[in-house]
Amino acid sequence: MKNEELISLAEEATKDVETHSNGLSTQATAILTKSGKVFVAVNDLGDAIVKDLKEAGELEVSKMVCVFKGGCVDLPSFSMRKALLDLCAENSTTQIILNDGVKPLQVTMPVR
Repeated sequence: MKNEELISLAEEATKDVETHSNGLSTQATAILTKSGKVFVAVNDLGDAIVKDLKEAGELEVSKMVCVFKGGCVDLPSFSMRKALLDLCAENSTTQIILNDGVKPLQVTMPVR
């Protein structure tokens, strides 16, 4: 799947969702697994999508993108990235799609 297709899926998921009552913008994260399955979560910090991945037996993530309502591509939340690393160590190489290119998940995490 091309990056643009994954971005479109995430962007589409934000369209019919109301803005948070606290004024925060709606965001969607689209994930492509190593086997080619796509998972999309809206306003999730990682709990729901990791649960879905586990239930489907899809632990390794190939690439992901976070899109805010209106089309702004941004880094997925720290909680989401940490949840994916906790799910499977190989997810350190997950490609995160950003406006300025693609970065492996591990380089977006704090150095320990």
